[in-house]
Amino acid sequence: MIEGMHSRWLRISVTTVACFLIGFCLFITNVYLATDGDPAGLSPAAERRIGALTAVDFWSGLLALIALPVALYCLDHIRHRLGAVFIILISVLAIASTWAFPGAVVALLTAYSRGRTPTATVGTVVLAAGGVAWPVLTGTANGASPVSLAAVNMGFAIVLCAAGLLSARRRNTRQSVQRLASLNREQAARLAEKARRVERARIARELHDSIAHRLSLISVHAGVLEVSPQAAPSLIRQESALIGSTARQAVDDLHTVLTVLREDSGMPGPAALTLVSEYLSQARVSGQRVACNLSDEDFDRLLASLPVVVAQTACRIVQESLTNARKHAPGQEVSIAVGRTRRAITLKISNRAPAAGEAAAGAAEGTRRGYGLVGLHERAMLLGGRLITTGPTPGHPYFALKARLPLEVTL
Repeated sequence: MIEGMHSRWLRISVTTVACFLIGFCLFITNVYLATDGDPAGLSPAAERRIGALTAVDFWSGLLALIALPVALYCLDHIRHRLGAVFIILISVLAIASTWAFPGAVVALLTAYSRGRTPTATVGTVVLAAGGVAWPVLTGTANGASPVSLAAVNMGFAIVLCAAGLLSARRRNTRQSVQRLASLNREQAARLAEKARRVERARIARELHDSIAHRLSLISVHAGVLEVSPQAAPSLIRQESALIGSTARQAVDDLHTVLTVLREDSGMPGPAALTLVSEYLSQARVSGQRVACNLSDEDFDRLLASLPVVVAQTACRIVQESLTNARKHAPGQEVSIAVGRTRRAITLKISNRAPAAGEAAAGAAEGTRRGYGLVGLHERAMLLGGRLITTGPTPGHPYFALKARLPLEVTL
């Protein structure tokens, strides 16, 4: 806000200085023309008259230049009659002062562009009428008839009004475009937030089954101990260890559910867990080409060894990537590279950007921009990982997604 205020004052100061310099040149030129370039050859009466007019021109111009920055500030910030008063004042002063004329034109154009059309119109009429009356009353018309003066000033007023209204229209159009862009950004932010909430609810639904499964395992192992009170100590230790580890995993899953639902009002209904091999096989059946550095079975076994929430996030990344490739790059092969370290699992998924004709065909299918990637970013962030997407460039015409999901969830 402070930077914006400084830039506005800088603009006002530069405008005032420019009007001062241009007006000063007009003032010197007017004095030279009034004396015909020979001040010593004037009669005493002509010298007194020119001196009086020059003094009026000088002091009127100086006052107008002092009022100009105040008028510009009022037009920018204050919506009451003070700005109109200064605009009319500068227009009146410009009647008798060539020095004030550039400032009056700038003030009137600014008033037009700010939507102060009535004030600017009154100032334009005052300036044009004064441009006819002042030379006639002071005898400075230099042989020009009132009719010719009126024609010239009327043309000036028409041009000034047209320029001002055009400036106002351009400003209004620019403001409308900015407001529309702001509304679009706000709507996109709301839709993205909605997508994040939906993704959180989906994570909770997936974990619901995981918790139920672990609790059922605890019940089974506890039942074994209950029906075998004289079991061997080794069996008791084994079953107790299984119960303990399963309970800890269930507590972790419950903590995850509570974390992802911290902004929601209730627990969503259950949803079935899906193997990544099902996504890959469905894609191949539909005609999509998929290349992976692991077989489908090895991929499933790898995910089965991970925490449930990490495995489900990896499945969702693969599913969304296949869907996006099918929509936006039909016919292009999807390459999937999976890696695992001691601390994280990594996914790199890419496909070549389609040719122009293929892109048009994909667009003709009625696809539109969704928020799946927003949900994937939300999932990765909740796990303490990261997800990066890149688009095609002239030297690398590929869509690419890179994800790193830590195995120790930091929710």
